[in-house]
Amino acid sequence: MPEDFRGPDLKLQRANHHIADLHGLLKRFMDAKPYKVVADYELEPGSVCWVARGKDLFAHDEFSPIISDALHNMRDALELAVSVLVRNAGASDKRVAFPVRDLENDFEIALEDAAKDPNYPQDLIDVLRTRIQPYVGGNGVLLTVLHRLAIMDKHRLLVPTVFGTGTMMTAHAGCHMILQLGPPTETIKDGSVLHRLDASAFPHFQVGQEALIALAVAFDERCGRFSGTQVEDGLRRLYLATKDAIEDLRTCLP
Repeated sequence: MPEDFRGPDLKLQRANHHIADLHGLLKRFMDAKPYKVVADYELEPGSVCWVARGKDLFAHDEFSPIISDALHNMRDALELAVSVLVRNAGASDKRVAFPVRDLENDFEIALEDAAKDPNYPQDLIDVLRTRIQPYVGGNGVLLTVLHRLAIMDKHRLLVPTVFGTGTMMTAHAGCHMILQLGPPTETIKDGSVLHRLDASAFPHFQVGQEALIALAVAFDERCGRFSGTQVEDGLRRLYLATKDAIEDLRTCLP
């Protein structure tokens, strides 16, 4: 009896469970409100510096094992799916891998190498080439992100960073005032200066006045295309890209 995709489907389901677990951990982190932002007049004369104050209630690296498990279950689902199709065709799965490359030309070379086995399924090659296209510039460019992050995770923890999401809200002269932050380029930690204003233009601000800020837990600068992407959003995008690829591969089942 030919195999079905129970294995890949279970791996993908497990990845989805890990993303749900991450959502719960992120919610607890946000609900704890580990940071506040206060006005400081002493750091830079003539300026109001809005400074992050607080401490982490748990280490950022607690996010890492969940991110890792989600990534590897998605990557494994793709490997399993290709292996199932190859075995169903009567070919050896000894060196089978789901082909991900940066360049389309290198991807085509990988397909040519696979096709040297006369039993390797041609319909699998066709689906990879015309629909999934897991290379930069192809339909499956997000699969190249998944591939890189999974490899990176084998060598170091993917510890996300905590950013402000772009705005702070405080009171000024009896009204609410929104302060625009720059792009998220620095991890928020105790003492981080998040915004500066001309003190003479805002005489109503008080030393120690607080501002509300929304936080984001995001991939750091090492993560290439996903640098600055909120981790839950990024993982969900990778999950959907993997799910689409699995559905395309499913068309090759007998």
